[in-house]
Amino acid sequence: MQGDTLNNITKKQQELAKRMMDLAVSRVFETLHANLHKDEKIKMEEVFESGSDKDKEKFVKKYIPDFEGAYKKELEKLGQKLGQEIQQ
Repeated sequence: MQGDTLNNITKKQQELAKRMMDLAVSRVFETLHANLHKDEKIKMEEVFESGSDKDKEKFVKKYIPDFEGAYKKELEKLGQKLGQEIQQ
């Protein structure tokens, strides 16, 4: 029984981690979109709606050269916010 509980907790933790990572990526893209000029926003929308993965990667590399750093920063913010929520 205890093993089942630990597996369930682990699964829930994995699901939460995935949701946090997805949210962090979304926040990076939202910030990027908010800071683009009108024409660049249109291009971003076109690329992400119908572009290939390679086109998306090129766009991201052009406008977020340090994507990994931006992603980690957002993930840290989410972790801190979650920690604060848990403490309340």
